Amino acid sequence: MTAPDEVSRVKERYARRRASHVAEAQARYFHFDYFADAERDLRFAEFVRRRFDDLGPRRVLEIGAGSGRNLLLFRKLGVRWENLYANELLEEREDELRYNLPGGHVLLGDASALAVSTRFDIIVQSTVFTSILDDEFKQKLARKLLSLLTEDGVILWYDFKFDNPSNPDVKGIGRRELRRLFADAASIDIRSATLAPPIGRRVGAWYGVLNTFAPFLRTHLVAEVSSVTN
Repeated sequence: MTAPDEVSRVKERYARRRASHVAEAQARYFHFDYFADAERDLRFAEFVRRRFDDLGPRRVLEIGAGSGRNLLLFRKLGVRWENLYANELLEEREDELRYNLPGGHVLLGDASALAVSTRFDIIVQSTVFTSILDDEFKQKLARKLLSLLTEDGVILWYDFKFDNPSNPDVKGIGRRELRRLFADAASIDIRSATLAPPIGRRVGAWYGVLNTFAPFLRTHLVAEVSSVTN
């Protein structure tokens, strides 16, 4: 399968999600969405705070940025607007991205083929890789992200570690595959995260308690992938 074929298939997978009203269903699970996002953001903040003293001049790229909401975390952490870069495959999201990221940069198209001279201190990927089912394309994208990092840069990873039996458009990526994808990285710090959605959506405000005391119920990995080894 060629890379353009997989890019088209990823677009189709996102289109199917919109058609099935996934966003409407998720809106009914306030507690789950809030706690899951807060847990991921806290881990991301911990990773970057222990590495960078001053985030103001650091450049941040998110691939598959969607609405750009994830990048607002880094604005709150002190990154300047002009240092926020949003890559998005779906052209119809451009207007929303430009509205949500005033002063930021919008880079449309396939992340594995980004033609930019800028190097980034932080690259964010959140549930992008598990929407790619072609192994060669995943590896190509991983190599591209590493090539876009500064010397002391990091990739912040958040994604499913298990397949979703009810969604054939998602293929989980476990610890072993994550390490293989970024075999050239200097180091990888991997943590488990996110209470299994079928459970998390039912327990409401008890999410935090169950997530703390039953880590075996977590379905995602959050990771810091450090720059390429010399």
